[in-house]
Amino acid sequence: MGRRKEFDPDEVCAIAVEVFRDHGYEGTSVADLVDRLGVAKASLYSTFGSKHDLYLAALDRYVADTDATIIADLAQGDPDEAVKHLILRYARESRTSCLVVSAATELLPDDHRVTALVEKSWHTLRTALTLAFTRAGHEDADGRACLVLAFLQGLRVLGKGDGKTVRTAVDTFLKLIQTERTV
Repeated sequence: MGRRKEFDPDEVCAIAVEVFRDHGYEGTSVADLVDRLGVAKASLYSTFGSKHDLYLAALDRYVADTDATIIADLAQGDPDEAVKHLILRYARESRTSCLVVSAATELLPDDHRVTALVEKSWHTLRTALTLAFTRAGHEDADGRACLVLAFLQGLRVLGKGDGKTVRTAVDTFLKLIQTERTV
């Protein structure tokens, strides 16, 4: 008879999201995970497999949780206001690490499993933005969505530096995208 698990894998995965988000894949050792998660190395391996498998589970969880929130936020109320609030949220959170951006800059394009999760997240965000811009009556809703997607991901990178640059970029960008309705 096998030993009973002494931890909740879902809770461990949630904490792993934080660890990988804060330190990246390469910056996180198995010892860091064992220490932060409070799980024995053997238990971690028997439940998740390798460090990479735990990273994939954490990234998948992060993408699912983040994307669900974004989809819900963009589907409610005035679409232009929803996009504006999303941009402002990304600006506020730009100094906080984003697991998707971290994964993209650290592991793409060589890690095909990570690439699939990152591209899935980007596709979901692009689709939600396209739907919002379509509801708002903007021309080239998909092109606008691609532009906003690129801007949002760029904010996460810029956020590592000067906050003034982020504020200036956001103010200017919001002025640019609040035009050209077809209605």
